[in-house]
Amino acid sequence: MFRYLEKICGVSVFLFGLFVLTELLFAYYADCNFFPIKTYNSYGFIERKTNATIIPLNKYPTRFLAQVALPWEYFLYKLNNKTLIKKYDVAVKKYGFQDDNNRYVIQPSYINANDFKQNYAVVSIYNKNHVEKFGTIDKNGDWVIEPKYSYLCPVERYYVRACIDKNHCGVIDRFGNQVITMSYSADKLNCEDEITCEKKFCITGNL
Repeated sequence: MFRYLEKICGVSVFLFGLFVLTELLFAYYADCNFFPIKTYNSYGFIERKTNATIIPLNKYPTRFLAQVALPWEYFLYKLNNKTLIKKYDVAVKKYGFQDDNNRYVIQPSYINANDFKQNYAVVSIYNKNHVEKFGTIDKNGDWVIEPKYSYLCPVERYYVRACIDKNHCGVIDRFGNQVITMSYSADKLNCEDEITCEKKFCITGNL
């Protein structure tokens, strides 16, 4: 009986040690290769080397769940990561995005469009009042930032300059969460030095 309990304890200690070692190695892998992002109730990860978002915010409520899902999400990202080229369709007078075989992956439905950067592109459509509004889409054509802004600078790194109008500009993150309140005029958020200002807002022209 004693030997039986001894074996159970030995196996339990071994499995616990293996679990701890695995967790330490995975935490080291995640922290070295990915940059964690978070809000008060959501976690995600960005690949450090490319600044590509692997797990967006509002998908997993805890870092543990996001970290456990990270290898699978990263595999899916690599599998689905595709080059898309902006294309203007003369027939419908709108922009869409094609793959390397000149086939539309995202149908031409945008008034204006920027090239994809870090898997996001700034595009615009008309709202119900026929006013042009800007938002961002991912490579599946799904809205990441809803088209409700009068201006968005092209996505660079993690922050995006956004304007409701010329007198109400601020900064949002890549997922539309407000970083700097929309209380500045357009000229107050211009930035001449990208290195100095990249963590605050993008370099853009005037509205």
